[in-house]
Amino acid sequence: MTHTTDDKKPLIFIVEDDKILSILLQEILSKQYQSILSTNGNNVLEILTKHPVDLLLLDIQLPETHGFTLLERIRAKYKPEDLPIIIISAYDDAETIVHGFEAGANDYIVKPVKNSVILARIETQLKLSRLQREHKQYIAFLEDNETLRQQLSKIASHDLKNPLNNLRLVAELLSEETNNHPRIQPLLKTMNASLDMMDDIVASFVDVVEIQTRNITLNLQAIEIHIIIMNTLMQYELTAEHKNINVKIGSTDGVVHVDEARTAQIVGNLLSNAIKYSPRDSVVKIFSESKDSYVRLYIADAGKGVPKAERHRLFEEFADISTRPTDGENSTGLGLWIVRHLTELQGGNVGADFPDTGGSVFWVEFPAYKH
Repeated sequence: MTHTTDDKKPLIFIVEDDKILSILLQEILSKQYQSILSTNGNNVLEILTKHPVDLLLLDIQLPETHGFTLLERIRAKYKPEDLPIIIISAYDDAETIVHGFEAGANDYIVKPVKNSVILARIETQLKLSRLQREHKQYIAFLEDNETLRQQLSKIASHDLKNPLNNLRLVAELLSEETNNHPRIQPLLKTMNASLDMMDDIVASFVDVVEIQTRNITLNLQAIEIHIIIMNTLMQYELTAEHKNINVKIGSTDGVVHVDEARTAQIVGNLLSNAIKYSPRDSVVKIFSESKDSYVRLYIADAGKGVPKAERHRLFEEFADISTRPTDGENSTGLGLWIVRHLTELQGGNVGADFPDTGGSVFWVEFPAYKH
C-alpha cells in the first residue's frame, strides 16, 4: 500500500451505500483529507490497487456483499498498520462490534456519527498507522545494520587477522635471512610497528561490534585479582622494557566475581594506556583495595595527565583528548570506551583521578566474590 507524503492530504476511501451520508462524510473530511467514494463492495479491492489509500471508512451493510466478508478479503491483502479500517455502522450491539474487530477493523463507530468524533478517530488511526510503519522501518534498519556489523566483525576477526599473522611470519623470516643487516632491520622494525598498530585497530573494531550488538557472553566466576594482573602483565613486559618503564605491583589482594578473559582485557587496556602515556624511565604502579561489595584496582602512570576540560570525555567513544602517547604509539580512541562497557557489563564501575603531583590514576571496580 502506497501512502501519501507529508505535503499531500491523506486519501480516505469511503465505502457507504447511503448516498446522502456519503456526501456528508465527504464534506466533513474535505478540509483535512482527500476522499474517494464507492456505494457497493464489488469494486473496493480493485480501487485499492489503483489508489494510494491511507484509510478506509467501511459500512458493513452493503448491497450484494456483507461488510464483514469484504473486510476479511481486504485483510487477506492489507495489514492493519498498512491500511487502517474504521467500520461505520448502525449496529451497536456488543456481538457485532466484537465481530468487527475480530474480522480486522482498527476501530468501530456507531451511527449517527458526530463530526468531531469521526475526525478524531481518523486522525488517531492515521497517526498509529504512521508510527507502526516507522517502527517497522526502524527495526528493519537495525536488523540490516546488525547484519552488516556482524559481517564486518567476521571480516575483521578472520579475513584481516590471518593476513596480519602471515606478515608477521614473513617479517621474522626476513629478519633471520638478512642476518641483522643494518639497512633491513630498521625497515622490519617499522613494519612490525605498523602491524602492531593494525592489530590494535582490528581488535578494537571487533570489540566495538561485539559491544554494540550485545554479542558478548560472560562466564562469571570467582578468581583472585592478583592472578589476572600477573597473567596480563606478562603480555606487556616487552612494551614496558622498550621504554624502560618499571611496572611496580603493590598489594593486589581480593577475589572478584568476573569473566576472566574480559577482565584481563580491561586490565590490559588500562596497563597499555599507562605505558603509552608514561615517559621513558618512569614507573607505572598497580595496586588494589578490597571493600565489602567490590574490589577496586588502580593503575597509576607518570604521564602528563588529562586537561581538566577534557576529563569528562575520557570514557567516550573516539574521545578526542589532547594528551598524546609519549613515544609515538598508536591510539584508536576506543580503549577506555571498551573498558567502561566491559566493566559495566560485569556490574562494575570505572573512573580516573588526577593528583596535583601529576600523572593519572585510573581505577576500575569489580564485584567482590561472596562466599
